[in-house]
Amino acid sequence: VRHLEPVPPGLPSELLLRRPDLRAAEEGLKALTAEVGVARAARFPRISLTGSYGYSSEDLETLFRPSSLLWRLAAGMTAPIFQWGKLKASERAAYSRLREAEASYAKAVLQAFYEVETALKRREELLRRRLSLEKSLQEALQLEEMAQGRWRRGLSDYLEVLEAREARLGAEEELLLLDLAILTNRVSLHRALGGGWPKSLGKGSK
Repeated sequence: VRHLEPVPPGLPSELLLRRPDLRAAEEGLKALTAEVGVARAARFPRISLTGSYGYSSEDLETLFRPSSLLWRLAAGMTAPIFQWGKLKASERAAYSRLREAEASYAKAVLQAFYEVETALKRREELLRRRLSLEKSLQEALQLEEMAQGRWRRGLSDYLEVLEAREARLGAEEELLLLDLAILTNRVSLHRALGGGWPKSLGKGSK
C-alpha cells in the first residue's frame, strides 16, 4: 500500500458536491424554492474534512451533534420563516413540500458526511494497526533467524525453526490481509467523496 497517494489534510467539504445523490437533492430543493418564491439557500457546511495526517477533522465530527444546524434541519426541528396562519391552503402545501425537501437535502448531506467520516476513521484504525503488524513481523523475522542460528549450532532441534517460520508466515499473511483492507477502504473513501481530490491540495499521510 506504500504506492497509495497520500490523503492530504484540509480536504474541502465542497468535494462532496460532486456526488450524484447530493446534486439530485439540491436540484429538488432549488425547484421547490422557486415554486414557493422564497430565497432559501441550500445549507451545505463549508468545512475541512481532514486534519493532521489526513485523519478525520474535528469540524467533521461536530456535524453529528444535536446542536448542529444541519442535524436539526434533517430532523425537521427548524422554525419556518413564514407566518403559517396567514397562508392559503395551497400555499401551506407548497411550504410543507419545501420543508420536506430541506429535510431530505439535509439528510442526504449528513449521510454523505457520515460516509466520509466512517471511511476516514476506518483508515486511521487500519494504518495504526499496520504499524503494529509491521513491528510484529520484524520481531517474527528476528525470532526465526535466531532459531535457525540455534539449530545450526546444535542448541535446538529443527522444530523450533519450523515454529518460528510458521509464526513469521502468519504475520506476513495478516499484513497482506490488512493491506487488502486498506485498499478497499481507499475505494470507499473515494466513493464517499464523489471522486478523488486535486493534486494541488498537497501531500499528507497515507
